[in-house]
Parts: sequence; C-alpha cells; structure tokens
Amino acid sequence: MTTSVTGYTAIITRAEDSCDSLAESFGKIGILAISFPVFRIETCAYSDQIKEAFQELHKGSFEWLILTSINGVRSLHGLLEQAKAAGDVTSTRLPPELSVAVQGKATATAFKQLFGREHTLLPGTAVAEDLCEALLRAGVSGKRILLAMAARTRGIIKPQLERAGADVRELVVYSNSLITPGAEACDIVRMQNPAKTIFIFFSPSAVVGTIQALGENGTEFLARCWIASIGPITSAKLREIGVSCDLEASEHDEQGVVKLIRENLDYLKTSAKKIKSSH
Repeated sequence: MTTSVTGYTAIITRAEDSCDSLAESFGKIGILAISFPVFRIETCAYSDQIKEAFQELHKGSFEWLILTSINGVRSLHGLLEQAKAAGDVTSTRLPPELSVAVQGKATATAFKQLFGREHTLLPGTAVAEDLCEALLRAGVSGKRILLAMAARTRGIIKPQLERAGADVRELVVYSNSLITPGAEACDIVRMQNPAKTIFIFFSPSAVVGTIQALGENGTEFLARCWIASIGPITSAKLREIGVSCDLEASEHDEQGVVKLIRENLDYLKTSAKKIKSSH
C-alpha cells in the first residue's frame, strides 16, 4: 500500500463513487486516503409520481426548486433525462422563471454543470436550518415549492416552510442505503495506527454505517482515532454514539473538510490527546 508523506491516513466513509476527488485532494497535502464506503446512493426508479411532478414543473406550477445535495442534483437530472426519453417532457432544462435554492457550494457547482444555469439562492452554510432561514427571508408565503430529496432526511425543510405559508411538495429522487464493506476493507482499516488515522464523516448515516461495519468494539476503535466531521449535525450523531469529534468543518463541503485537516496537521502532530493509542 502507498504510504503518506505526513504519516497520516484518512478513512473516507462515503459512497464509493464520491471518494476519488477527495482522495486526490488529501494526496496533495500528503495524506493517504482509504475508501471505506458504508452506504450506496441509488437514483429512484422513474414513476408516475415523478412524471406528474416533472410535468407540473415544466408547466410552471412551481415557483421554487430546492436541491440539498450533489446526489439530489444528479438524480434529478438523470430522472429528467428518463422523462424526456419517455416523451413525458420535452426538455431536461428547467423553466427560466423557476427560482432554485441550493444547499452548499458543491451542490451549486453540480447544478450549474448539469443544468447550465446559475442558482438563485445559496446560504452561507450548508445546513438545512440556514437554507430555511434564507428562503424565509426571500419570501415563500403562497409559493409552490418542489423539494427534491433523499428517501431519508431529518425532515427540517418542509414543516418550517409550510408554517410560513408555502405549499411544499416533497419528491424523493434518490435513496441512501447502508452497506457493509468487504472483510478485507475492514481489516485494512483496523490495521491502521489509531494515532495516525483520521476518520472523515460527511453525514450521520456514515457514522451509523461505520459502526455497523467495524462490528464488535467499533466505537472503542473510533474513540482511539482522530475524528473529523463535516458539520454540527454529524458531530451530534458522533456524540450520540459516545465518540467525541476532534475537528469540525466550518465550511460544510468536501473542500471545507480538506481545508480543516490541512490547517490542523500541526495540531494532530503535537496534541497529546491520542498519544496513548500509539504505544
């Protein structure tokens, strides 16, 4: 296995097809990245419900579209392509008068790449609560909103916007299913020196999936490693299972996490917090 320049290894606990760019970014700062996918992202099957929502969308029935993740953007676009192929819509382009709210810079970038237009609203942080506040400031009373979402969410956005008078239609476009990495992958992770290992968590579901994958004494093993979180919601899940979060990103996206690790390498090297586990 390739060794890292710094001696540190990052364990990336996200879907396998989302690991390559992150591994490359960590490589540039001298950290070896190991992919440890604990969930799978799957676009939903094209259905009558999705067909109906897309036809309403193209008729101009919605004033706002909300996209909360890269996976949501990709799945929505893929389903629109299926709808066009089936003759249910004439184009994958969105109505020009449609306002689009996105959560996170990475989501904004993916949206522009796939849909060829700019977003309307992007809050300063990539959390649902801030997205809701930004939409409330923009004014949503009496507005029809299409929320493209995962099958399982925290359920924050719809109730908050509906209390403000919006008509929100939830449209599930992808699912997030827990998987167990192979035995070899688990062995490789457990072979790492905890004092030099940084687990990277991008979501609460990744925390749950990692504990399941590590099996017996998984929580104890995590507690001996360095733990980095994309934001407060994921950090709260870590605390819930009894693992403290050592580093939490203030910029809640992929590059924000890389920046977090890069800026704290000296802290990792000098802190006594994990020294015990290296002996």
